[in-house]
Amino acid sequence: MAEHNTTFEVSSMTQLDNNSNVKALANVVINGEIAVNGVKVMEGEKGLFVAMPSKKVGGEFVDIAHPITDKAYEQISNAVLTDYAKLVSSGERTMRNELATDKTKPVTSDIDVSLRPVTGGKSVVAAGQVSIDECFVIKDVKVVKAQGKPEFAAMPSYQNQNGKYVDIANPITTAMHDKLSKAVLDKFKSLEQVQYRGVKYAELGNKSQIASLPRQNNGYAEKLMNELDKMGITYQARISSNSGTTISVNAADKPKLDSINKALKATLNPEQPKAETKPSKHGFH
Repeated sequence: MAEHNTTFEVSSMTQLDNNSNVKALANVVINGEIAVNGVKVMEGEKGLFVAMPSKKVGGEFVDIAHPITDKAYEQISNAVLTDYAKLVSSGERTMRNELATDKTKPVTSDIDVSLRPVTGGKSVVAAGQVSIDECFVIKDVKVVKAQGKPEFAAMPSYQNQNGKYVDIANPITTAMHDKLSKAVLDKFKSLEQVQYRGVKYAELGNKSQIASLPRQNNGYAEKLMNELDKMGITYQARISSNSGTTISVNAADKPKLDSINKALKATLNPEQPKAETKPSKHGFH
């Protein structure tokens, strides 16, 4: 991946009139394409510093959108603290910068998506994160699938004091919205991909006549299937890119499957000879 000259610009900032150590909230735009909202100017023992938007998970606060390189943090910190100093000196409570944002421009950011499936939820079927230019990460990205509707990508958000949900990060150009949505949904579809080998499941018999070896490592399962092919044993393999391979055979062939499995594991993981035990200085061990 080519090195990307990532930019971080403050689009707006508001001073907070309170007694807490949070002095201001800022919105930062990455590459003119993605807005990160709720970046905080904090006052600590050593002076002002910048904190990223977070949410409480268990008993601690976890950053939801944050830089993952020192250079990116320095760029964000410099941009936010520079504008905070301008805001304080202006005597105003809020400021807004007119950024040269073209909502119709093609995407320049490099993005990468990682997801994991979510089971047992009502509508969230996958969750993960998006990285931008390998220097900034947006977590808590979800794939939502409402009943009777196609799935869609949802960016992280929080519920404010008025009960409304506010995005922590969101695309601000049409091209980035489309690219990000497609990348997330394509990754989700890859989680769902399942391949089948062997005969149809129904050809093995009814459910009471079928025995399975579930969730095998895909690489190992490939070797196991090759051995089944050599012996002419009828089987079906359900190969999932996410949850491994389940191999099913007729119950009468399960002992043969177990025997092949045991022999293959012994071949791949031979027992190491036990080291000779040396007597201790005291003549016993």
